[in-house]
Amino acid sequence: MPKGQSYTPHQRKIINRYYEHADTRTLQKLAELVSDLYVCDTEKKADRLWASAEKSLTQAKLKPERIKRIIGSRDISAFAGAVGELSG
Repeated sequence: MPKGQSYTPHQRKIINRYYEHADTRTLQKLAELVSDLYVCDTEKKADRLWASAEKSLTQAKLKPERIKRIIGSRDISAFAGAVGELSG
């Protein structure tokens, strides 16, 4: 952002709402990852999805030990349970 950049009040509200709802976007992404992993057909795609799941779980502030356990075991039901706990 250039120095001295100013936003209109309308633009500031939009920016503030974007950051206020960051947790909602993260939970939505996690829910989509759960469904994508259930229907995943290749190992390469699954590897990519699990890497993305690890990043998203970290952003959601899940305990690192639990993230390591879920990602290490690649247990989709445990992953779905953790997403359910985060959203509820």
